[in-house]
Order: sequence, then structure tokens, then C-alpha cells
Amino acid sequence: MPDSAQGWKVVAALFVVLMASSGLGFYSLPIFVRVMSEEGAFSVHTVSTASAIFFATSGLTGLAVARALARMDVRW
Repeated sequence: MPDSAQGWKVVAALFVVLMASSGLGFYSLPIFVRVMSEEGAFSVHTVSTASAIFFATSGLTGLAVARALARMDVRW
């Protein structure tokens, strides 16, 4: 029987990863758009398109991972 503390360590690690990726990918996006467009490096359209591609790729990757997990055992 596995140690239940080990499972909670995995949950805590996944929480930290999700918190970091959500914070960097979603909630800080308005800051990136503003700064990059004001600096003149990129237009608002370019930065917004890049973030849209990021979120679409993340969603499609999630679907592929879900199919793989449905075929294989999660504990493989």
C-alpha cells in the first residue's frame, strides 16, 4: 500500500506548477501586452495573436494527453 504522504507531495507539487503557469500565462497577459506595445517591440495585435496561439496549443495538447491517458494506465 502506498504512503499517503507521497500522494499529498504530488498534489502540492502540481498545485505549485498550476499556480505558476496560470499566473504567468493568463493573469500577467495584460501586463505583457501593455509593456511590449508601449516599448514599440510588438503591436498589440502581434502579442495578442501569440497568446492566442499559446492557449490554443495548450488546449490541443491537453486533448492529446487525455487520449493518451485513456489508452494507458495513469500509473504506468
